[in-house]
Amino acid sequence: MTRGLYDNINARKKKGTSRSKKKSTISPAAYANMKAGFPKKKRKTTVWRTKNIIKKMVLCLQVIHTRCLMVIYTVIKAILKPQ
Repeated sequence: MTRGLYDNINARKKKGTSRSKKKSTISPAAYANMKAGFPKKKRKTTVWRTKNIIKKMVLCLQVIHTRCLMVIYTVIKAILKPQ
């Protein structure tokens, strides 16, 4: 069973073999992130996500376009219907 970061740090502290800050293998930014409880980062919109959004928008526009054409066709058919 693998141990987590906290377990490894605390185990080294108990043994008395902790590294000094000068010889630390963890960056100050990563240590601050850990102390803050590993907050969630805001995801950047990636290229694939943008492409998926565009595909969905195009599909919606095609559906709307088709429905509009059907309504126009029905109206014209009703107008031109011989009485």
